[in-house]
Amino acid sequence: VLAVMVTAFLGISGGHLNPAVTLGLVVVRRTDLRSGLAYIVAQLLGAMAATALFRWLSPALPAAAPDVVVRAR
Repeated sequence: VLAVMVTAFLGISGGHLNPAVTLGLVVVRRTDLRSGLAYIVAQLLGAMAATALFRWLSPALPAAAPDVVVRAR
């Protein structure tokens, strides 16, 4: 799925859908800072929108209790 999405958005964003990749491209100066920040903001807003949509579509899933601790054996 990721490979298809990268290919689909290659002409729009250069194919980087991950903020870490975008930051790396800004650091090595393959993308200018202004565009890089715009991409990162858009990527984070998209992640938040996807999370909100998922929670809206599946309200029966319980929220994780903050006092639950999982210990590895």
